Amino acid sequence: MEHEVSAITEEGTITIQPNMDIAEDKENDHVEEPELQSKINGSSQKRKHSSSFNLNNTSGSRKKLSDVLSPSYSQIMIDWQKGREAHDEARLEWDKQKWNEERSAQIMQTEQQRLMKEMEIAFEWEKNAECRKLEQSKIQSQLNFDMAKEAKKLDFEKEKWQKEVEMREKQQNMDLTIAALNSSHPIADLEHILNFINKKS
Repeated sequence: MEHEVSAITEEGTITIQPNMDIAEDKENDHVEEPELQSKINGSSQKRKHSSSFNLNNTSGSRKKLSDVLSPSYSQIMIDWQKGREAHDEARLEWDKQKWNEERSAQIMQTEQQRLMKEMEIAFEWEKNAECRKLEQSKIQSQLNFDMAKEAKKLDFEKEKWQKEVEMREKQQNMDLTIAALNSSHPIADLEHILNFINKKS
C-alpha cells in the first residue's frame, strides 16, 4: 500500500501523494501541480500571517508592548515601575532630611560660634574692666599719697612760718626793751614798751 509523504520546508509543509509524477529533469523542477502549488501557497500565507500577527493588529497599526507580553510579565513591569517610583520618593525624602540635618547642624555651629565670640568679648571686657579698676585704684592710692604728702609739707611749712613769726616778735620785743633801757627817759620808754607788748598779746 502506498502512503503520502510529507516534508517541512521554509515555505511550509509539502505533501506528496503516491500517484504524483515527479520529473527527474532539473529543467522541470519549477513546474508544480496546481494542487501542490495551492497547498504550498496556503501554508506559506498562513505562516506569514501568523508571524506578522504578533506585532501588527488587523488595522495595520503597531500594538503596545503590554498587548503582546504575558499578563505576569506585564505585572512585573508595573510592579518594577511602582518600586522605582517609591525608591525615587524615598531618595528624595532622604535628600530632604539630609539637607535639613546639615542645615540644622550649620545653624547650630553658627550659633555656637556666635556665643563663643560673645563670651570672649565679655571676658575681655571684664578683664579690661578689672584692669581699669586696678589702674584706677592705683591712681587713687597715688593721689591720696601725694595729697597726704602735700598736706604734711604744708603743715610743716605752716609750723615753720609760725615759729619764725614768734621768733621775730620775741626779737623785736627784746630790741625795744634794750632801747628803752638805754634811753634818757627809761620810765616813759618802758611804759611805752609795755603798752606795745600788751597790744600784741
